[in-house]
Amino acid sequence: MESLDDINIFEFLASKYPDETVKGHRQQLYAAAFDIAQKMINYEKLTRLDGLIMRDAWECSRTGHQNVMCGALADAIEFEYPYFEHVQSIINSDGFLTKKELWHTARMRKKEIMVFRGCSTKELENDEFGYSWTLDKEVAHFFADAHDGKVVTAKVSGLSHFAVWMDTAESEMIITGIDESDILSIENTNYQITNMEWTKRKHLTPLQQIKAKKGLTA
Repeated sequence: MESLDDINIFEFLASKYPDETVKGHRQQLYAAAFDIAQKMINYEKLTRLDGLIMRDAWECSRTGHQNVMCGALADAIEFEYPYFEHVQSIINSDGFLTKKELWHTARMRKKEIMVFRGCSTKELENDEFGYSWTLDKEVAHFFADAHDGKVVTAKVSGLSHFAVWMDTAESEMIITGIDESDILSIENTNYQITNMEWTKRKHLTPLQQIKAKKGLTA
């Protein structure tokens, strides 16, 4: 029997959604993510394969747009943006996070960390922030430039927020429930970052930040 570790997601989606194949992998991912979202809102148990697909769908995004997972979730519930309870349920599903990501996430539960987000002015006006944050301020400036927006710095705790770390080039944190009480600063961006240097360096982790903070206060 073939294990999930041996499954090629591209080939699986191409076989299950042949009508979407000519439209590309993004459309295949959307079709799969929409079906999985329907399962979730109908209280069906998600499989490990569902979690793996939704992870791919989360990472499939275009600047200025929701990622494929959030777009499919929003369409499934017929709302502009997915509810954080739905996002949390999928992220907690087996297969979404790697063992390394789970290890780091568990170790920041009782700690405070600083996170950054390059966001649009609409988010600031509505006090409704997206779920993707970063430990790397340079990444936040890049996305703020893309949105013609601002860089927000927030302090969050793993006890008071749902927060997970993802081992991606953007040193991404998925965090729900951030509001104005968590915000430390809002600043203009003028970096004009175009070279995406962070993709070439080692990904930042919450533990690095926590250790660095201890070193400064010792």
